[in-house]
Amino acid sequence: MGLLTRLFKIGQAEANAAVDKLEDPIRMTEQGIRDLKTNLQAAIKSLGEVRALVIRLDRQKNGYEAEAQTCEKKAWRSSAQRKKGKSTRRRPNNWQ
Repeated sequence: MGLLTRLFKIGQAEANAAVDKLEDPIRMTEQGIRDLKTNLQAAIKSLGEVRALVIRLDRQKNGYEAEAQTCEKKAWRSSAQRKKGKSTRRRPNNWQ
């Protein structure tokens, strides 16, 4: 068992040495820079999409808040009219 393990380690060392000879540090660095530029472009695109989503959701929230204020004003007016006995809405005939 020990002999096979040692032979396997030697094979690994030789394979790593062969790969190290194939690697050119300058080319590897250039490839790393190209990869980083690609990742940067994707990140910038995603950031733009998120910003657009934030703007759209903020506008939607403002619309819902305005609608809620309108409904609240209508409810207050209706409540005030009922207290005065001036309700403008008719109750159904079967209202108990």
